[in-house]
Amino acid sequence: MYRRIISLGVIALSTLSLVPARGDEFLPVSQWPSPAPGAFGVVGTNLDDGRLVLWNGGSVYFQDAPGGGRFNVVATGYAGDPGFIALSPDGDTLLLGAGFTPRMYLVDVNAPDDYAPSSEIAAPTQYSGVYLSDSLVAIDRSTDDFSRTEIIVLDVSGSKNGPQRGIVLRTPPGTGAKATILEKPEFSFSSNVAVNDDRTDLYVMDANARELRRFSVAAVVAAFEGATQLDWTTDGVLIGSAGDYFTGGVSGITPEGHLVIGGSEGFGMPGGIQIVDPITGDVLELLDPAGTQPFYSVIYNSVLDQIIATSNNFVDPTETFATEDAIATLPALGALGLGALVILVALAARRQLVRA
Repeated sequence: MYRRIISLGVIALSTLSLVPARGDEFLPVSQWPSPAPGAFGVVGTNLDDGRLVLWNGGSVYFQDAPGGGRFNVVATGYAGDPGFIALSPDGDTLLLGAGFTPRMYLVDVNAPDDYAPSSEIAAPTQYSGVYLSDSLVAIDRSTDDFSRTEIIVLDVSGSKNGPQRGIVLRTPPGTGAKATILEKPEFSFSSNVAVNDDRTDLYVMDANARELRRFSVAAVVAAFEGATQLDWTTDGVLIGSAGDYFTGGVSGITPEGHLVIGGSEGFGMPGGIQIVDPITGDVLELLDPAGTQPFYSVIYNSVLDQIIATSNNFVDPTETFATEDAIATLPALGALGLGALVILVALAARRQLVRA
């Protein structure tokens, strides 16, 4: 279950008592897409059938089958530094958030097309996002003056005047949060936001304070519709204590309702992946796929209960590993192997001609 993990890259940091994934659970994966020019990462989610969908800041890729070994380009021209990719509740639309580029894109899952101006949505800069309903999206972003982070709600239903925007929640100012937290990084960052399967609970992390809170989706929607704001402390239910969890925020929710949280203890500090019980706040499991406690960015496949973990310090080369049931490893083909493949394809084609 939780140990079905993909690890991208290696980075050495200080010691932390984590549960390393066993080396024999992983196989090298060479077919993982690289970031497009000008992009710094690859984001992803899963489709309703369990296939992964990825965006590298240029192209959109669909996995050929759940657990399959190939990622096929289905659409191109979606430029930007990927912030997030979210699937709509009906499973028909992908929302691509271009990070610090103030734009988003809508892609039809059933008929993905290359970029066209009609697919673009004017939007503020953002870090992560998630659908609250078929038309409303919650976005975690920094305020324009970078003094704090905030949650805004966008209506992406296709209004001729562009998406309606309303700020419904701001996390505490950085100065106040730093005053109550020990050994925190110099700068604060946004984190992933997530909703549970029935879309009743929204999970928001203050990555500076490493403080995780749960908000009612109904209250968030009501605040958007009523042009009001929620209060971080009184409206949000604190999970655990500040400093208990890594900085990445909630990247997924398991079938048991447990939270998958990646990141690290702070800038340049040990990292990993935590499995957290949102009721008790207990960390049920600590994972370190690379074995070196790096910062992890996490993609969670909610259909197959698989974790995809990316670690990279932007200096060391990126390496990719996968468990056999998460992404099938394609065999390496040398000259003889390629020749054998061509012969097999030719024989198969000839059989089809004979049958015809």
